[in-house]
Amino acid sequence: MADKTKPEKGDMVAFPRGPYTHYGVSDGEDNVIHFGPESKGVSNTDGIYKKEPIEDVATHGYYVCNNQDDEKSPQSPEKILEDAEAKIGEKATYDLDGFNCEKAASDLRYGEGQGVSTQVQGSMLGKDTSDHLYDVHNQFGTDTGIQRK
Repeated sequence: MADKTKPEKGDMVAFPRGPYTHYGVSDGEDNVIHFGPESKGVSNTDGIYKKEPIEDVATHGYYVCNNQDDEKSPQSPEKILEDAEAKIGEKATYDLDGFNCEKAASDLRYGEGQGVSTQVQGSMLGKDTSDHLYDVHNQFGTDTGIQRK
């Protein structure tokens, strides 16, 4: 397991965003490659893969390493980064309940078609917003390696 104080190359990085969490993949050099809507707000719209400094993506400086799945074997960090770098600038349809930032980061980490969105799975299992906020709170609690710059 990676040191949560600094994401390593290929680690999934999670950023709290109110009732949701935004995800990307670390390049190991304090940048994150992530997928999101081209314009502000969350809706079904065009999305794009971007590479940005972690501190620019982290609202109030909060982020944490969250590799999502201890049961799946990730691709090698080199393969994750190679695939992520190849996606920069690529556009796709952003769908909060389908292909979203978490699914995109998970696909990069575990391989195309292997990724999931735990946030969407939770809503499909009947979790409401308060359940999700509780999960986010636990994920970003003091014992989870939360970082604030």
